[in-house]
Amino acid sequence: TAAVLDPPSDCPTLMKNAKAAIATADANLAAANNDMETTVPQLEAQVAAAQQAEDQANSQYTASLATFNSDTNKQNADNATLTNAQANLTNIQKECAGPAPPPDCSDLISQAQQTVSDDTSTFQTDQEQVAEDAQTVQSTQEFLNEKIAAYNAAVTNKADKVASLQAAIDAAVKAKDDAVANYNKIAAECAPPV
Repeated sequence: TAAVLDPPSDCPTLMKNAKAAIATADANLAAANNDMETTVPQLEAQVAAAQQAEDQANSQYTASLATFNSDTNKQNADNATLTNAQANLTNIQKECAGPAPPPDCSDLISQAQQTVSDDTSTFQTDQEQVAEDAQTVQSTQEFLNEKIAAYNAAVTNKADKVASLQAAIDAAVKAKDDAVANYNKIAAECAPPV
């Protein structure tokens, strides 16, 4: 027959400590779960805010690009108009220098020169506007890049924090399992012999 071992003399203390370890493990697991439950919504709010900021920056960039493209198209059209006005002036000057000039040459030349002057002014204004638009596109692109980086950082932070919180939960679950297993072992050792 196998020898029956008497329970350890300090069983009440061992059982009390084992129960306390379970209570502590339960409290730690509850705290870890609470951390997850309270932190994840905050992290999701940070990601949502970063996404909203990125979307707004993207809208600003898209609008600046549309303005740049529109103004560039206007500049190109006004350049064509200026080129035509210059060609028209050259043709009038040639006609007026020819053998049978129109009687109103000075008026025709003056009007054509005024048209070239006006079209030149318009084209120069267009060039200034397109240059300003290009700077706006660049600054909105840089701002968008900052917001994309901030969004990516928020997503990474959320993932890292959730992983850390989950690791804390996993550790708390293991600590509770270990505490329960230890309690069961002590309870078995402290059980009166049969």
